This record gives sequence, structure tokens and C-alpha cells, in this order.
Amino acid sequence: GEQTRVGDVKILEGQGQAQISTEPALSMLGVHPGEPFNIFAFNEGIEQLKSWYRNLGYLEVAILHEGTSGDSSEAIVQYREENRIADIRIVLQPGIQFKLAGVRVNGLQKTHESVVIREMALSPGQVLTEGLLSESESKLRKLGLFSSVQIRMEADPDRKDHRWIEVEV
Repeated sequence: GEQTRVGDVKILEGQGQAQISTEPALSMLGVHPGEPFNIFAFNEGIEQLKSWYRNLGYLEVAILHEGTSGDSSEAIVQYREENRIADIRIVLQPGIQFKLAGVRVNGLQKTHESVVIREMALSPGQVLTEGLLSESESKLRKLGLFSSVQIRMEADPDRKDHRWIEVEV
């Protein structure tokens, strides 16, 4: 049969205009109006788009109706003209941009807490991003002082836009 082509593409945020401009988003998603639609590349692109938001500090970013099947009127991809055209409508829900409240370290035996804090790629008040969290965990592992390193986020009871980082070694 004929190849499915990309039709209309809309990228919105729950609050209106998206943080990301259309052209970089289309490149991430691997979709351009009129070009062939590759569902596999598109699904990878959805993950890249969410990762882009997480690296801006929107760690709980979600896409409305993600995973809804093509039969639903709310699905991200709507097919028309006997499946020859795929219209795409993405509604991003970035959530809150989190900042670091502070770092708590658990499980230390000989190493001083200041060593762990020094290796963190984050400081209080800084925007928490996926990349900085990964970098912090990697730096702690590379020290070779701990058999395991786990980093978790905990809510700050006083400020909903802040998170505590719990480092378990």
C-alpha cells in the first residue's frame, strides 16, 4: 500500500505555547509535514522531547494521552484518508521546574559527608536537571569509595518547587 505521510503537526503545552520552538521539536520527533511517517522513530523522538524538558528541570514532564491507541479520538497520532495521512497533536505537561533544596547523605561509614557534597554537580537553589543528577551519580561512582551509589529525590515539605536529593551510599 501507499506510505503514510505526516499531515498536520501541533506541539502545545497545557498552559499554551510550548517552551520548545516548532522546528527543533519536529527534528527531535523525526516528523515533517508531507514526509513519510515512521512510527518507531517518532516514539524515540517522544522520549528525546521529554528528555529535553527534563534537562530544563521539568523532571515530571508528561505528554497528555501518551500511549492512547490510534482508535481513540484523543490519541497523539490521528490517521485519515485511509491511513495515508498521520496528523500529530502533542500536548506537553511540563509540570514544575524543580530546584535543589539541599543534599542529604545516608550510609557513610568512613568517608566524610563533605566529600560527597563536593562531588555533586548541583548546589542549593540550582535548577535540578536529569543531566546534572546523572553527572553527580557518575562522579560519586568514579571516586571508587562506595560499593553502590543511589540518588533519589524527595519532596520539600515547605516549597513545592524544590526537591531534596537523598544520596545513599
